Amino acid sequence: MINLSTNTFVSLPRAVRAHCIRTSVYARMIAEQTDKFCQQYDKEMLNDMLSAIMDGGLYHDIGKILISNSILQKEGELSDIESEVFRCHPLKTEEILLQNLERSGENAEYKQIVIEMGKYHHERYDGEGYPFGLSGDEIPLPAQICSIANTFERLLSVQNNKKSKQMNTVEQSIVDCSGSKFDPYIVDCFLKAVPKMNDLNDRTQKRKK
Repeated sequence: MINLSTNTFVSLPRAVRAHCIRTSVYARMIAEQTDKFCQQYDKEMLNDMLSAIMDGGLYHDIGKILISNSILQKEGELSDIESEVFRCHPLKTEEILLQNLERSGENAEYKQIVIEMGKYHHERYDGEGYPFGLSGDEIPLPAQICSIANTFERLLSVQNNKKSKQMNTVEQSIVDCSGSKFDPYIVDCFLKAVPKMNDLNDRTQKRKK
């Protein structure tokens, strides 16, 4: 477990915290359907690595505590300078995680997964992402899982706020990005996880009523 203080996480804007919590759950659900990830480990080790996936999802945006709320909560388009500042948050996430993981006592593979998810979750399969412009298999698998979970959560939150019932439009948006933003293999794994993720979302929405 990462030794980040509660105050550090709570210092994120409320909407960002909620996004990170949901992203961590979706990331695990997708990882469970990703054979390339799961088949690397025995049963006991896999449970630990799935926990790492959840921690990586939970803290993938922690670098945003170093970004001004005027940028994070701005309505409308960011200026070029604001956009450049915002795009630094994966590197700031890496910096925070490195400092805290040194004290965590977790094994090297756990640490690597968590850091990769924070550092590379805005990279794209086609090389058009940031901060490094990695493409294809250059992007670590945990980061690819985080990327698709991150996008799914954001799209789903928008749809929930609109009280829309058209869940298939969120799924289709992900499918439409297969081969561009996302690795087609990861999209297939995502689709296997969709029923479980939609069920969780339905139960969450019912509790809010």
